[in-house]
Amino acid sequence: MNPVGNPDELIASDANEFFDWLLPNATRWQPPFGHTSYLHLRDNWIFRGEGDADRPVLPSAHRQNSLLPYIKQLTTMPLLKSKTGVNVHTLRELQIVHLFLRYGDTLGLNVPIDAYLGRKIVSFIKKNEMHLTPGFAAKRLVALPLHEFIDAFALAQHSALPTRLLDWTRNGLSAAYFAGTSALKKFKATPTGDKYLVVYAINTEFCNIKEYGVAPIKIVLPPARTNSNLLAQQGVLLFDEGANYRCYKAGTWVDFEKAIANQKTPYGPPGIFFKLKLEWKHSKALLKLLTQFGIVHGSLFPGLQSLKQTMIEYREIMQ
Repeated sequence: MNPVGNPDELIASDANEFFDWLLPNATRWQPPFGHTSYLHLRDNWIFRGEGDADRPVLPSAHRQNSLLPYIKQLTTMPLLKSKTGVNVHTLRELQIVHLFLRYGDTLGLNVPIDAYLGRKIVSFIKKNEMHLTPGFAAKRLVALPLHEFIDAFALAQHSALPTRLLDWTRNGLSAAYFAGTSALKKFKATPTGDKYLVVYAINTEFCNIKEYGVAPIKIVLPPARTNSNLLAQQGVLLFDEGANYRCYKAGTWVDFEKAIANQKTPYGPPGIFFKLKLEWKHSKALLKLLTQFGIVHGSLFPGLQSLKQTMIEYREIMQ
């Protein structure tokens, strides 16, 4: 077993080249050697777009001060240089998702909670609530059984709450849209020629990222029937079961690029993990190309409520 290793980094000269790289029929995403026995690997590529290639790739719950608006007992984020601090953070994450479900159910919304799930979440928190007691010194790290709560976490993730899930997509052009819209905002605020947007690409088979397996980074496939955004975006989620241990060792949350690079695989590099970059100044041209292929806000966030943002973005891109 070898580590996946650092991503192969490629920098596009312009938006057209970057767009061509991410087309589903691009050579890079096809099975190796033309063997028909490898055809299933064509569907194992997943992508994630980021507006700033220098920004650490972290789930929303692990970004600075992300939990503070949701838990009234929190005035500062837990220190992460001890097992207790990591455990407190983990339990607070679960409490936020539980509150989300409770409030949604109270308002009569379609949230995935029933008496059984509610009891399981409360039971897990109570079983580990000693970690929330001031002065308690934990001797072990709490392992969050995310597979038991995955529907709830996935819905919270796509409702803009902080969770430890990370959004990916099977469509490279969708990833390019998210990277491009974020980069365009940044470029308008700080016009500069030395900053890049990025789309990460991973072959889940060759990187040993599976729904069930011994490797810590796992792919999560919640039912699309409960999440229209996930369906429209061809979305999948990644979950790092080793995040708490890595955090305890490093004293901070470790970004996914490093975690994936250290993931053990029987295949090994190269050509299984890519970091595709494009300068911010080309982000508007990239979004124009995506618009021609129907990759817009409204197609990725279906519903009448997204039409306003789609119209605003279209006008800005086409000017």
